[in-house]
Amino acid sequence: MCVELFAVYVDWLYSRKIMPNGKKLWYGGVHADADDWAILARALVLGSSVMDKAFHDSVLDTMVGIAQAEAASEILKGAKLHIPVQIVFGSVPDDSGARSLLVDIFKRHAGILSSCNDEEFPAAFLRTLASEVMEGTEGLEERLSQNKCWYHKHGEGEICGSTTAELHEVARFLP
Repeated sequence: MCVELFAVYVDWLYSRKIMPNGKKLWYGGVHADADDWAILARALVLGSSVMDKAFHDSVLDTMVGIAQAEAASEILKGAKLHIPVQIVFGSVPDDSGARSLLVDIFKRHAGILSSCNDEEFPAAFLRTLASEVMEGTEGLEERLSQNKCWYHKHGEGEICGSTTAELHEVARFLP
């Protein structure tokens, strides 16, 4: 997994594109599988660890694009999303945009929750998901329509370094 993760970072450094396992996920018909989601989650942690906000935010935007794609609900059911949830909730701060994004993906695609066992999810994730559903908080589309950088969590007036929005297939999901 370390080799694949390093390859994603090197690809991004040279091409400014997030490509887990070399996949160009912004092309039609190319879908992220369980391994890709695990690599993306580890890439988020790597971006935070090396303090590369542009890389981190580009990974988040790639995940947004995947979650908003056509037939995403069906594709995500087979993606074993408990693994990226475990990685992110075990490795990033509570106020991380990555945590919020994963919760919002599950809110948007409710059927994917049943594709995993409850004990596979961290308690903090299940509490946050339940709380947000009961409170009726905004979801993925509403948050992005107000601010395409909502999940990035960078400061007011700070320049966004995400390069993913330059990719047409991802950009169409961002305002």
